[in-house]
Amino acid sequence: MSKIFIGVDGGSTKTHSVVMRQDGVVLGEFISGSTNINSVGREIAYTNFAESIVGALKKANVSDQSVTAVGIGMSGVDTPEEVEDRKKNGLILYLKGLLFLIFRMMA
Repeated sequence: MSKIFIGVDGGSTKTHSVVMRQDGVVLGEFISGSTNINSVGREIAYTNFAESIVGALKKANVSDQSVTAVGIGMSGVDTPEEVEDRKKNGLILYLKGLLFLIFRMMA
């Protein structure tokens, strides 16, 4: 059975998530709004992030249980101060929690 991966490109104008097999075949993708916290704020950025991943998983008709790994690139973390802010405000922990909530929402 082929491994399944999710790639997320979170930008200032849109967020594009792709679900693909190990051999590179795209199973589903979804585009939502910005995930740049500096542009739209935390709540909207996290909502758009979740919408993009959930949408891609649904279009791929893939269970979260079959996902091997998720790669995430997000704009808005460009300086050492922004990195520290995201650590201080729990961005990484929040994203882990958000992924958990996304996968539970799919059940």
